[in-house]
Amino acid sequence: GRFLATSDGGETWAPREIEANADALHLNAVLPLGGERFLIAGEAGTLLRSDDGGQTWSALESPYAGSFFNALSLAEGRALVFGMRGHVFRTDDAGDSWTEVDTGVHASLFGGRVLRDGRVVLVGQSGVVLVSADQGHSFDRLQGPDRLVRAAVAEVGDGEILLVGEEGVVRMSLPAVAGEKS
Repeated sequence: GRFLATSDGGETWAPREIEANADALHLNAVLPLGGERFLIAGEAGTLLRSDDGGQTWSALESPYAGSFFNALSLAEGRALVFGMRGHVFRTDDAGDSWTEVDTGVHASLFGGRVLRDGRVVLVGQSGVVLVSADQGHSFDRLQGPDRLVRAAVAEVGDGEILLVGEEGVVRMSLPAVAGEKS
């Protein structure tokens, strides 16, 4: 539940209390929602939003009591939060409402990336790699090159990603987008 803030570009940091997180639950991801809005996702369904650049935070009604391990900003006011047991939720209104996205997996999800071509990739336990071509409304499951835990994903080129996990870094090619020449 520790929250640190800087006002000098990271030279110094000071702890700041977030009253909306009175139980000091783990805060796992913070992301911009556009303008002065930010979202925090965390343990036990924690969802917090700031509408004033992070000065104050309010708790949002969470669609899920399990932990969110990460979040991705999609576009102005749109985001995904994801975590335990393959749960993914999408908001199109800066967190005022949430829709669960059926991923078809029960493995926890830890990392994600929005690729330059607009696809969204999520990674997690059991070699799970999920790809969305519709901004996170639906996902297709790709089996990673093995069944190890993935914590992060990075884009390295057109149709290629790096999976970062317990064994190090593995390169993976993604299938071509429909209508794209291979």
